[in-house]
Amino acid sequence: MQKVGSMFDDPASTKEEITAAASSYILRLYGAKKNEKSLTDYQYTSFLASAVINSLYLVSLPPTVEALSFHSFRCFHQIQKWRGDELSPIDWGWHVENEDLMPTKMTSAPAPDELLTLILCACKKGCLSACSCTKAGLLLYFEHKTRSHSCSQHNL
Repeated sequence: MQKVGSMFDDPASTKEEITAAASSYILRLYGAKKNEKSLTDYQYTSFLASAVINSLYLVSLPPTVEALSFHSFRCFHQIQKWRGDELSPIDWGWHVENEDLMPTKMTSAPAPDELLTLILCACKKGCLSACSCTKAGLLLYFEHKTRSHSCSQHNL
């Protein structure tokens, strides 16, 4: 794990190195076996294991590589700023929206569309913080994709 920390401290670290270090850390954090090297493969395996026991809890799955990468880039950017190295935030996980600097979370879907259409939202009172799609981070994706979101036991 020391290697992960040193990757964020080294101003010469590349985005690929940062993503690899963060993926390695997340795999250990989520309890993956030491021989597991692919976050995407582990996420798929975790999804299947959760689906088999019929209690799919999306927030328990590890983040996608893309979401983890953007988060890691923002962490790297902040650490470099503390060290006195001024990097462009736009190159490190941020974007400008309405003249404000906003974190870039994802630029692609969190899962294939075929899978996302199978997710059933079971909210009774609209999408609030307790909503399963909100907890899983899917509400913003669906609002962006469809520009609407009905949350009363309909397929998203």
